[in-house]
Amino acid sequence: MRLPAFSRSLWIAASLLMGIGPALAAETADKVRLRYDVTFSGVRALELRYDASLSTGAYNAQVDVKLKGIAKMLAEFDLEIAAAGNVAPTGLKPAKFRMVTSDEEKNRTMDVSWSADGTPLAKRNYTLKPNRAAQLVDAVKPGMPDPLTVLMSMAITPQAALCNGTTRSYNGAEVVDFTFTKLGTENFGKASKGAYRGPVTRCKLELKPVAGVSEKRLRKWAKRPPIYTLWFAATKAPVTGKALNVIVAAEGEASGRKFRAIASTATVAGAALNQASLAPN
Repeated sequence: MRLPAFSRSLWIAASLLMGIGPALAAETADKVRLRYDVTFSGVRALELRYDASLSTGAYNAQVDVKLKGIAKMLAEFDLEIAAAGNVAPTGLKPAKFRMVTSDEEKNRTMDVSWSADGTPLAKRNYTLKPNRAAQLVDAVKPGMPDPLTVLMSMAITPQAALCNGTTRSYNGAEVVDFTFTKLGTENFGKASKGAYRGPVTRCKLELKPVAGVSEKRLRKWAKRPPIYTLWFAATKAPVTGKALNVIVAAEGEASGRKFRAIASTATVAGAALNQASLAPN
């Protein structure tokens, strides 16, 4: 049983870092804590842990994905993604990004840092094939953010502009376009089976490969384009006073199987996103 394709799709639902980038003091930063139960065909297979800090001048984030239940008995797989950077008047400016994936066959690490002029510089513990490396030479541009920073940027986007446009991202090995489209609004109640209760904005996220993607994955993406549905809940961060958009659910298809991720825990500064939501554990 192999799940790396699914792991790549799960950075949609998260962003956060421990251990790299600027440390944010608890009294000056808003802490976001999310725990997602991820099911395939109704069977829990993964837990996704999302922890983030956002201050007036910096952000950091980390995502950890672990196998659960029967999936843990059948395979070995872990995913860790981390990002950190600065908050500028023009938006988020990435400083560091790391992605570590491991399964039964290999362990891969990608580190990206951004120079003073915004140029991303990548280090990997493996060698890219020459054709994929050549594609990246022309595709990687200064200021290009990592995937988690793309998600963090969406988290602080004003509601009126939420899920409207395309951002090109670089994770150290691949350049991918993230295209967000707003689909409408609805309400989450008990039937959602998550911690959040209240209004949500439903969005579509489509990923499009640009450079560095293997021929095998290009064929898969051409046959089944990676398209996901995300549900954002609006809340307010008490420390910075910023309005935040928090992903409380996501669904789509990975490796030919449908999945759903629902936030079983969703807090900002230790409190539920609103009074109608379930109290934090």
